[in-house]
Amino acid sequence: MQITGEINTLEKGWLNIPLLTGAPGTTRISVSSLIEHNGRVNRVRTIHVTTSKGTTKSAHITQTARGEFVLTNDEYKKAGDGESQIVITGSSNSQALLATIGQNTRGLVVTSLEISLDNGTTWTTVNNGANITDDPGEDDKYLWRLTLGVASNFAVTSGEYASVSVGGKNTGLGETIVRQSGTTVDDSSFSYDLGDSNSLEVTGISNSASLTFGGTLANLSHTVYISFDNGVTWTEYTEGTTLTQNSVARGEYYKYKVVFDTSTLSAESADMTLTVNDHANRQQGSSTVSFYERS
Repeated sequence: MQITGEINTLEKGWLNIPLLTGAPGTTRISVSSLIEHNGRVNRVRTIHVTTSKGTTKSAHITQTARGEFVLTNDEYKKAGDGESQIVITGSSNSQALLATIGQNTRGLVVTSLEISLDNGTTWTTVNNGANITDDPGEDDKYLWRLTLGVASNFAVTSGEYASVSVGGKNTGLGETIVRQSGTTVDDSSFSYDLGDSNSLEVTGISNSASLTFGGTLANLSHTVYISFDNGVTWTEYTEGTTLTQNSVARGEYYKYKVVFDTSTLSAESADMTLTVNDHANRQQGSSTVSFYERS
């Protein structure tokens, strides 16, 4: 018995045909798919089986297509912390892609939309919302890359989050949440007893790529610490140093605390203020401390 097909091999692209052995008589042939089909159109292979007596039979093997889809690799990104652009990536098999930005933002624009048919080795620019030349999604999925320009006045005008969506021709949607950079202090004002054995601390949360501190309190000797596990462990931090952790790039918040040496102060000291500045050197919060000493 001889098996032939559109390609002179027992592995016909995505189709696997096993070698057959056995005695003369009826033989069952089982074929299987080697790879998942991510295109939108069914694909077909034809195999021809010829017996030793010259009888030939043909069979058409169909692999069912996948429905249209658009997926994103990025659950959320962060902007407004000095970035000039952010890049969002994903995959799709759609005939066209349409990138849109939520209406509650300013300073965020679509710079380019590209696709890659060779797993990211080369990229081709496509028009936003227009049919893609040769419609590669019919046969297989492709990668897409969306670049957004971030202006210095970027802001989410309603809440902390903005939606960036990449939709398909008919169905499917990939969505990434763009998070605004933010830093807050836990207490905007409080009193501190100069006779207290506990150190003076100002604490807060941030997702900024770096922090600096100003105001009259910053003139005191102090040490800064940050924590990425909700205050379980703390690491000493040098002001102005860029944080490279993936969690910061994604916009996740971390805790910070500033510990001050108050040994040079007296009970008559005036109120002192600490300002907290983000990576773009913008003030994000402040805290005022009043001093007293129990008699």
